[in-house]
Amino acid sequence: MSDAALRSVSPIHVQYLKNMGVGASASVSIVKDGVLWGLAACHNSTPKPIGFDQRAAARAVAGAFGRQIRVKDDTDAFRERVRLRSYQDDLVALLSREGTLEEAISNHVDEIRRRSAATASRSCAGAIC
Repeated sequence: MSDAALRSVSPIHVQYLKNMGVGASASVSIVKDGVLWGLAACHNSTPKPIGFDQRAAARAVAGAFGRQIRVKDDTDAFRERVRLRSYQDDLVALLSREGTLEEAISNHVDEIRRRSAATASRSCAGAIC
């Protein structure tokens, strides 16, 4: 049924929609990388048939939206990799100014701790770390 353009809805869901005053309902899956990312649900108070052209257009828009989400996620991931690489380069430059690694770390421990905390909190934004 996943690839079916039209399919029935459970009687319980139909009753739920009636209780809300919905006479027509349509939904389009938003898929990102082959996985359901979201759903666009449309309701109307009166029955309203949807033609093939409208359904095809809705599928095309949902497909384009799924691709745009993937591109945004890829772009965000790339920017984060660049930011972390810059942090790594700065850290190596900072630590290479001293004689030994132990001296460099002990002389700059507060700065390393501060930068690492900022990097960790930014990397975990919106996620459980």
